[in-house]
Amino acid sequence: MNRRAATALGLAVGALGGLLILAGMGLSSCGRGPRGRADRAGGEQGEAAAPAAAAVPETEVAYEEVTIYLRAPGEALALAAVPARIVHFPAPVERARQIARLVLDGVPEATGAVAPVRAGVRLREALIDDRGVAWVDLEGPSLRVVGGSDEEMALVAALARSLNENLEEVARVGFLVSGEPAETLAGHVDVTRTYTGYEWPGPPAPASLLPPVPEPAPVPAAPPPQATP
Repeated sequence: MNRRAATALGLAVGALGGLLILAGMGLSSCGRGPRGRADRAGGEQGEAAAPAAAAVPETEVAYEEVTIYLRAPGEALALAAVPARIVHFPAPVERARQIARLVLDGVPEATGAVAPVRAGVRLREALIDDRGVAWVDLEGPSLRVVGGSDEEMALVAALARSLNENLEEVARVGFLVSGEPAETLAGHVDVTRTYTGYEWPGPPAPASLLPPVPEPAPVPAAPPPQATP
């Protein structure tokens, strides 16, 4: 092969190699381009289709004003009325539990009144039967902290009056110890009976809880004087 033929052959081979490289690049870009666009389009569609998280409104809590009866400081048996708030539940037994716990623990914002007994007496349960009696069930071992007859009477009086006055479903209050009937809570007050809470000194009962005062009977008119013959 002469020099001119060899040169021509080399140029032809070089040109053919360049065409093959360009063809490969074209095929590669064609494969990547549509797929990349499809991926981007899919991602954009996915982002557009994803709904925004809906804001969940907070549940509004309804409160109820109540009157809690605690022990007046320096007074053996006198009760003091203290305003407080509880969460309002339609079921009266749920409100009864809150009221009983406020009596046992005291109202933090109260001034001029203290819990009827020292800290430690625990509520097991509060129930209301179909006769209108609220039953306060106290844990027996926790009643060991009750110090004497004055504290025990104040405990019974404060629980009975607080429940009776704030719950229209309650007419009287009875007591249980660890789920069982008992003669006393701590050896002094008879709890074989039920109470209204008005058996001990304290603020006067609301007019709505007092029996109606009967109207006096009309006085008959005096007979007319008889004529003298």
